[in-house]
Amino acid sequence: MLANPDDFAVRQHPLGFFWVQLTEKSAMKSLRLHVWPKNPVIQNAGFLIHDHTFSFISFVLCGEVKNDEYRVTEDKNGDQQLFSVEYDQGASLLKPSGVRVDCQLARSSVCKAGKFYSLSAPSYHATTISGNSSAATLVLTTADMGRTAHVIGSGACDETFRCERLPIDKGHVIRNLKELLLKINDGEEAADARNFEPGAPP
Repeated sequence: MLANPDDFAVRQHPLGFFWVQLTEKSAMKSLRLHVWPKNPVIQNAGFLIHDHTFSFISFVLCGEVKNDEYRVTEDKNGDQQLFSVEYDQGASLLKPSGVRVDCQLARSSVCKAGKFYSLSAPSYHATTISGNSSAATLVLTTADMGRTAHVIGSGACDETFRCERLPIDKGHVIRNLKELLLKINDGEEAADARNFEPGAPP
């Protein structure tokens, strides 16, 4: 990628990381690179908790990421609600469903360089960088389940939010990647990436 950056599309995810599609999407799996800058710009901090339409396993190349998993149950008296996610020309539309929920932290873990973490759809989670440094992860997704994705937001809100998946300056991303490669060369990443396969233990 560093040698031929024009061969890759780079976008900024609404959750603040840079997202690079490394392989063509197929019916069964997809490989992505996520680069987390030191100070990620999150478009709406009220929508960190979300699920996916696929399962995934993530390998931490360098840095540290914090993965929080949540137990979400329908509760008519809950103070939060489900927002459905629809996609429109490179953006995510977050639409309130009116379905109130109770959302409780079930498990929290910090994954350092060389470690795996995984999530099975449709579990809810939120991932952020841990500490004051940037991070990078390789993310291998499984087949799309063909369901609607959701995020958790305020139960009092009836507004639809539009979150852009913005194309960004590749030079900025390459600078971050070079910084991360220096970390790897300095020994921060210790595990063997040959074990990066679906179903590998975290």
